[in-house]
Amino acid sequence: MLRRLHRVLESLGVPYAILEGLAAALWGIARTTVDVDVILLVPPEQMPALLRAFHEEGFAVSPMALQRLQEGRPVKLAFTWRFSVDLRSASLQLDVQAIRRAREFVLFGIPLRFVAPEELIAYKLARWEPIDQNDVRGMLEAQRDHLDFEYLETAIRGLAEEAGLPELRLRWTHLKEETLG
Repeated sequence: MLRRLHRVLESLGVPYAILEGLAAALWGIARTTVDVDVILLVPPEQMPALLRAFHEEGFAVSPMALQRLQEGRPVKLAFTWRFSVDLRSASLQLDVQAIRRAREFVLFGIPLRFVAPEELIAYKLARWEPIDQNDVRGMLEAQRDHLDFEYLETAIRGLAEEAGLPELRLRWTHLKEETLG
């Protein structure tokens, strides 16, 4: 699945970054996941070709996928009965920054681009389910000496303002006190 994902994105020259569970395992504590979440910087006119390419690589593309992608909503592309890729077109400033700052790692022999831990922490503060809370704590523990805290604070503040989620800053303040002292 990862090889085919990489092949589609590289063949069309689509800037992207992998986030959520797979990225959290890379930057923090390893955990399982059955999907790969990807943000894309793709112009609307290229979206039909992108979805066609995924279909040709064996992913199930729903009839509503194009509309959802154009609206900035997530699109699930099933690969098998259990594994899938979740795509989302970049719609926030943080998305654009995350793609620009993405770092390449080789996973299973495949070069893939992953969001930096700072952006991933900001995204997970927005979602804030129990698994996200664990992921953030794991990333803070593993990456404490490598994080750009000034940039992280700016990213959180920007996402909170752009997405209308003032609670992100409060979550971050509490989490910082709890984990970093």
